[in-house]
Amino acid sequence: LAAEVDTLVALLESAGPAVVVAHSMAGFHAEALARQRPDLLVGLVLADSSVEFPQRRPWPRRRWRWLAELVRKAMVVPPFRAPGSLVQRLLFAAQSHHRFTEPVSPLVRETFRDPDTIASVLAEQAAYPEQAWDLAQVRKGFAWPQIPTIVLTAAAGGRTRWIAKQARLANLLSARQVVVADSHHLIMIDQPEVLCEAVRALLKENDDHG
Repeated sequence: LAAEVDTLVALLESAGPAVVVAHSMAGFHAEALARQRPDLLVGLVLADSSVEFPQRRPWPRRRWRWLAELVRKAMVVPPFRAPGSLVQRLLFAAQSHHRFTEPVSPLVRETFRDPDTIASVLAEQAAYPEQAWDLAQVRKGFAWPQIPTIVLTAAAGGRTRWIAKQARLANLLSARQVVVADSHHLIMIDQPEVLCEAVRALLKENDDHG
């Protein structure tokens, strides 16, 4: 988590304060950034962010890192590259309104046939529980700085428990929750205009107070 925050700090120190938009697991990084360096944010939009409130430190998932390296080496052989693109299409269809049969751009296809890409995806999943724990520690050490925040919650299919979990996050961050009924997890694909509206609202709020 600290490494991801450092990356964001370097970017924002160069680009200037901004509205930060974070999707899924990146919500961990954005929240930690906001708590530790609130001067770098104008506002925060969490797009179907991951939500965790861990009570115990997780066991390190080193076996996943080993698997990531094994997959990276195996995908150097061309026949092993195609499954990466296939998995990407399956996940894309499962997490958005797009269908598996819809065409994929050559850039996306080649990206997910790249050994480093797939290894990075596996490594990211391996780090998930530890980053959730690290965020819990950041929450204990840094109070929420009352940065204007919008929590966008994907709710296609009536995900009642997920909506409630996201509401808990919104309450923790004194944020406004917006339930996006016609969107799956990939809000930026299903409802990009909702993301744009959220960013504009935070920029306007900043102008009104600035």
